[in-house]
Amino acid sequence: MSFVNHKLHMLRSNDGKNQEIWVAEEEWMRPRDIISEGSEMPHEVMGLLKKWSKEINQIRSDFQSKADIGCAHVDFVYDSSVYKLQPGAIAATKDMFHHIAEVIQKDLKQIGCPYIRYHWDFD
Repeated sequence: MSFVNHKLHMLRSNDGKNQEIWVAEEEWMRPRDIISEGSEMPHEVMGLLKKWSKEINQIRSDFQSKADIGCAHVDFVYDSSVYKLQPGAIAATKDMFHHIAEVIQKDLKQIGCPYIRYHWDFD
């Protein structure tokens, strides 16, 4: 039996269980980008993408930006893979994405993502 030498990166789960999560360093450094419905992602996340897109469409016409968001994305681990959810995946502007980021994080936690981190900054 041969073992491939992969460097591993340890994360601490932030789902309340405080567990160690080991992911390949390559996965951590280059997460799988979710930029559209055609991106590679778990089936459970695809269902959430549709939910979040619907939420964005409901606020689109009345949305008033309260902040000038420079970047926004959610990194998360699902089934030992690291993903990076971009605003474009749900047809959202960065400020709309920022507006529903808490919902996104809560939903990802409900499908079993042990690590979720929202990144954002001002423009």
